Amino acid sequence: MGDVDLEQSLISEFGEFGIDIDGNLDVLEKLCDLCKKHNLQCDEIVASWVNFSYKGTSSLDISSEALDEFEKKEINNKHNMKTPTSRKSNTPYRPKTYDINTIGHVNIKDRQDEEDMLGSYATTPQGKASIKKRLKETPEDRVPNKRIASMNSTPITSFSPASISPSINTPSLKYESRIGKGDVVASYGISEKTNINWKGCAKKITIKNYNDDCNVKKTYQHMFQKLQEKADVLNEIINILSNQMKQNLLLDEFESAGIKCLEDVYYSGRICCDSVGRINSKSIVLEGSKETSGGLRIPIDLSRVKNYSLFPGQIVALQGKNQTGERIFPSTIYTGDRLPYFSATKKELQIDEGQFTVFVTSGPYATCDENTLSYTPLDDLLNTVETEAPDVLIMLGPFVDSKQPKIEKGDVDESFEELYEHCRDKVAASVKNLKTKVVFLPSQRDVFHEFVYPQPPFENDPNKRIMMMADPCTIMINDVCFGLTSTDILFHLGAEEVSSVRSDRLGRLANHLLMQQCYYPLHPTSEDVNLDYERFESHCFMPVTPDVLIVPSDLRYFMKDIDGCFCVNPGRLVKGQTGGTYLKMLVKPRKPQNADKSSVVVHSIAQIVKL
Repeated sequence: MGDVDLEQSLISEFGEFGIDIDGNLDVLEKLCDLCKKHNLQCDEIVASWVNFSYKGTSSLDISSEALDEFEKKEINNKHNMKTPTSRKSNTPYRPKTYDINTIGHVNIKDRQDEEDMLGSYATTPQGKASIKKRLKETPEDRVPNKRIASMNSTPITSFSPASISPSINTPSLKYESRIGKGDVVASYGISEKTNINWKGCAKKITIKNYNDDCNVKKTYQHMFQKLQEKADVLNEIINILSNQMKQNLLLDEFESAGIKCLEDVYYSGRICCDSVGRINSKSIVLEGSKETSGGLRIPIDLSRVKNYSLFPGQIVALQGKNQTGERIFPSTIYTGDRLPYFSATKKELQIDEGQFTVFVTSGPYATCDENTLSYTPLDDLLNTVETEAPDVLIMLGPFVDSKQPKIEKGDVDESFEELYEHCRDKVAASVKNLKTKVVFLPSQRDVFHEFVYPQPPFENDPNKRIMMMADPCTIMINDVCFGLTSTDILFHLGAEEVSSVRSDRLGRLANHLLMQQCYYPLHPTSEDVNLDYERFESHCFMPVTPDVLIVPSDLRYFMKDIDGCFCVNPGRLVKGQTGGTYLKMLVKPRKPQNADKSSVVVHSIAQIVKL
């Protein structure tokens, strides 16, 4: 591939993740050098960069200096991990023993050796690195825990529950000087220049859980699950989705993954990686269920498949051969099957065709400023809400963001709960005289809340103006089904997916959720997500295909009709120190003529607007 072709491919691949490098000659030159030097494909280097930037910062800013650090910490580390190192000495290892006289004199090196042994069981290389980092820190060097406000932190002026003090609410200069306020950056169903009246227009609005069992309703004990119970849940997921594909796609019975077969047969199982690290086309294995394959993992050769898009944790069915009993050569890969829409499951039900307006925002709601904690963006959003008075306002966390520098350092006098309560009360006060109904969803980045997935809702609003929902949740607004999650599954999938398909990456990532019928189908999960597998099976799968799927992400905002489902990434309300975007939608439900189409997607209109 020539340099020009390589540069165009890099521009296209990075552009799918909302990273504009077109015309940035220094960055393009550096990326081309990295591809050639380390023999990397364009999709491999963009996935590695996304993974690296997500672990290191809250933004995806790219520069020559950042790429130097990327090469040193990400690419070279992975290369070194693949290269076996020889032992420096043939002296056999003798474990150190301690008695009552020596136990208090354990040196750092000894502790590090023991931690390295434990770290070898980690699921990711970063787990071991983080252990080493903690060992090297002295108590004075350690950064205060994100979830505990330091008692000795630098004091700033406190606030009463009714108002934030001027020192906290001082607007970020970069935020105040932003351009394009109120500009429409994307439209669906209408021209960008069309003026729409977004004021509430519904005669009545009802919001409720899809059913009594689909969403978490209250705090629960988590992380007490046994390994056998976790394995049973993972196996049960394979069985359920495999049987659905067999029935709905009219496939033959599934064979054991390890049996030799010279003719094409059908297999099913979970996509996994054969080692620690990011999956690629040469490291894919299929994990069969206990019932059909005894849990056997067997490599997959993709040489006969033209188009594929796979990620760890994906439940698939394969049609192919296993001539030696040691490797499957699929000719066709089935990546799942969708559930019906709500309107198709309730054919006898009369659909409420009354239209209504919905605003959707995703946190953070404070600027990412090291010197001030400013919720001015939240104030500006609420001013718009008071003016336009939508029927429904859906607000997804984080409300008290663990990635905000002052919160991360614990550099606040108030508790994190008080910060959240201020945001909640401010929203409640803004809609007090409006008909607008408000829905809150927590986030894994909400520093004061339960850090588990599925995540229970916040405590009930004492003002009774806000409905608290779990993350994820499937809810009904009148007769329209909304699927919501605040966890950045698109970003996590994008960093792990291996695909031969080059077009519409963002739509493809969203479609994975619909085909797997799950709000978080990735396994193993990102390091940022703590999964409770028992609740995961009960509350993280979609009961139906939602009419509207809201999946906020750090990736580029989008609105897409994905085979009849309206999928939206509204973007973040705040991006770094400046304003982001939010969604305005006029929902026009109709009883669909086709059961494979949503009652919403054909007639509704929407805009993504700059704050």
